[in-house]
Amino acid sequence: MKKIAFAIAATSLLGISSASQAAINVCVFDLLGKAGESYKMMEEWALAAKNWNTDVQLISYQSEELADKDFKSGKCDAVYITTMRARQYNKFAGSIDALGGIPNNAIALKA
Repeated sequence: MKKIAFAIAATSLLGISSASQAAINVCVFDLLGKAGESYKMMEEWALAAKNWNTDVQLISYQSEELADKDFKSGKCDAVYITTMRARQYNKFAGSIDALGGIPNNAIALKA
């Protein structure tokens, strides 16, 4: 299972969208680029964000280091990276997708 985390919570993006209608740039790391499963999932999320009056622009990265660097420099408002690299932003990153972190479907639904 691919370990991915959002460094910036979707709820904070919603707060930004209500304040202005500017596009939100999200750096998305996927080894396969735009053809990857993670990127495709983020495309679905960006499409759903249109229902919240939020314009999300995805920027594809095949280098996680570069995605993180661009996020730190302000090129992106949010970043979609692995939990190992996301720990600098969220100390609990990796808790949910850790091996055995979700032992059954009931807990998975709550998460």
